[in-house]
Amino acid sequence: MKFEYYNPVEEKGGCIYRSFSKFFDKDYNLIKKEIKELQEKLGKEDIYELYLNQNNVFDINEEYKGKIKDYKNKGKSIIYCYDKKDFYHMVAIIDDILYDRNEDSLDLYVLQVFKEA
Repeated sequence: MKFEYYNPVEEKGGCIYRSFSKFFDKDYNLIKKEIKELQEKLGKEDIYELYLNQNNVFDINEEYKGKIKDYKNKGKSIIYCYDKKDFYHMVAIIDDILYDRNEDSLDLYVLQVFKEA
């Protein structure tokens, strides 16, 4: 697994929008706007998995629970990950390249893997 810096907007807590932006090849602010509109429509805050599902991307029930750097990825994935403490994060991986603003993400552990159906 390789790392490539990707941070279209300097914003704390923007990992979901950043990973979706890279995965869908859409503008960061457009992703943020679409998610906000969906949140307002449904009256819910946590709609990120629903957003993915509406865009034909689903949790593939991956059995792998090791570190991202050791994950064998083909194609495009959204990875929900954590540090086994209290830090949760989301990244996009495309053709074995992790796109994020910090290379330390390679040492996070995989919780969920989302791929296009």
